[in-house]
Amino acid sequence: MPSLNTRIPAFTPQRIFEANYAGFNGGLNQFFKATEIRKDELVKADNCMLIGKGVVTSRWGSEKFFQAGSGDVKYIDVYNNIQNNDRELLAITDAGYLVKQSGASYSVITGASFASGAVVSFTQIGNYEYIASSSNNLTRYNGTTMSVFTPISSPSLSTSGASFISGATGTATWSYKITAFSQTGETLPSGAALLNNVSFDRNFRANIAWTQPSTASTAITGFGVYCGLPGEETLIATVGPNTRSIVDEGLPQSNTFPPTSDTTGGVKAKYIKRFDDRLVLAGIDNDPTMIMISGKYPSQDKFNWQNGGGFIKVAPDSGDEITGIEVVATNAVGASLSASILVFMNNSVHQVVLDYLTFGNYTILNPKVQQISVVGASNYKGIQNIQNNTFYFGNQGLQTIGPEANYFNILRTKEVSERIRPFIDSLSDTDLQEVSAGYMDYKYIFSFKTLKQTMIYDYQRGCFMGVWNTPFGISSWYQYVDNDGNFRYLAGCDDGFVREFSSIYLTDSGTAINKQILTKKETFDNWGVLKVIRQMYLLFRNVSGQVSVNIIIENRDGSTQVIAKSFEIASVTGGTGWGTDLWGSHNWGTSNLNVDLAEPEDIIRWLNLYKTARTIQIEILQNTVQANLEFAEFKMSATFQPEGSISSSLRI
Repeated sequence: MPSLNTRIPAFTPQRIFEANYAGFNGGLNQFFKATEIRKDELVKADNCMLIGKGVVTSRWGSEKFFQAGSGDVKYIDVYNNIQNNDRELLAITDAGYLVKQSGASYSVITGASFASGAVVSFTQIGNYEYIASSSNNLTRYNGTTMSVFTPISSPSLSTSGASFISGATGTATWSYKITAFSQTGETLPSGAALLNNVSFDRNFRANIAWTQPSTASTAITGFGVYCGLPGEETLIATVGPNTRSIVDEGLPQSNTFPPTSDTTGGVKAKYIKRFDDRLVLAGIDNDPTMIMISGKYPSQDKFNWQNGGGFIKVAPDSGDEITGIEVVATNAVGASLSASILVFMNNSVHQVVLDYLTFGNYTILNPKVQQISVVGASNYKGIQNIQNNTFYFGNQGLQTIGPEANYFNILRTKEVSERIRPFIDSLSDTDLQEVSAGYMDYKYIFSFKTLKQTMIYDYQRGCFMGVWNTPFGISSWYQYVDNDGNFRYLAGCDDGFVREFSSIYLTDSGTAINKQILTKKETFDNWGVLKVIRQMYLLFRNVSGQVSVNIIIENRDGSTQVIAKSFEIASVTGGTGWGTDLWGSHNWGTSNLNVDLAEPEDIIRWLNLYKTARTIQIEILQNTVQANLEFAEFKMSATFQPEGSISSSLRI
């Protein structure tokens, strides 16, 4: 008789796999596919930002702060009016007027105007607000009105202005040129006077005479005399404002060449920065690779060498041009100051440090330059100092420059925008030229005006969030500290308004902020089999308005974007008053005020899903006015189906 095994086999429960998402500190990742990103990263985070340990919440809303004029608000700055003990908020728009905030509107500052579309930038030093512009000479504001530095013309030197007195003759030709000095700078040189048939070693005596410019004599502070072979003239002497001639007896030559820009008018430039107690200008009219450095305070608006100023050309033969400058506190090799100047071009970045030469009784500024990167910046408004790093934006994305670890006199460069590379690649040349950025609440915020889109780099968490979509284009950012010491995050917009962004605003001036959150496509670390998705738990906080949640799966037949489950989460609201505004003839209260009764802490939702899927992800939508949410974390469980359970249509 056969022997049968009558023992009941031990029950082996099916293994349950869990996936826990405990925060989203990794932020947005567009570079990898939805199944490849980490659990703390997001596929989409439209109009969202992070708080706490990685809780997703709505971005700041915005309200109109004041109207600055019409067209783009191109630049915002503060003038610290010491006389009035006031902080005046300044702005300039395409209308071309410098204005200061006056309540919800503005008042125009007189004395100058600027061409529509001109590049402008501001900085303050010595109780003056200095304004650089591609359309105007350097302009300054004193708290009442603006004044423009008026240039003086060059001296006249006739071709016979140099005459031989005595000495050796020969076959050489020496050339003389004259410049005039004003309180702010030096003119372009005069025409050349040639002295022919003299010795190469300048072993002779010659008289050089010139005519002063047709301007008020009080505007001239002196003259500079340059001598050399034709085209190689360098400075040999300076004389006072009442001198009109000089005898050259072989005066020694310096290394200072005649200026290539007239600085008596304060220079026409696009970019201006304060460098310790000096001004630095770049984007010089007709000289796009030059930077000019002023003398020290109180000579901060004088750029000639007599007052401690100077200039240097950065990569003059590269065919490139300067797109912005920034001052950084780094002690570079060979620097004589604790700070240096970063010079950004379209396709490179250079560092300028200050050095000095002694020439007679003068100490002459002698800047030095070295290239530190082959990746440039597209717009000066995208350059921001963030702690010990400088962030800038160019055609290769968001870059940083900062001290190399353990080598504080060496700068290193790095790209940080790899995770949003698809967004970077989608930008046009116009978008790159329009980028503007600010650093607020530990976030590098960069906007593209025509796209009406903004991205943020969360500096504390080292991740990106966005895109922020706004009903207006943003052309400038500014962090403003008001008279009460409050930080205000301001954006200059393309409709002439300066707007304030803040977490207390839940709309853009009444326009709903549409949020979309899309998580990783979860495969439970096994993409080749189907799973039965069992339970799911979601944790929200501080919900106002209505939240829509979609559970999206790829199902058994291979169909993607299948919504397996949808549900709503709404804040609880109630009425106040007695249910009617009038009881009899007496007003006892109102009944049209809604009060949010949602718990400020955890709002948990869970569900039994029991759906067969290969992948699963969560989509959260919110598009109502005055709505907000905090999506903290979620978790889910699943069991695996046997091998081969995947759709037969995929079999080969």
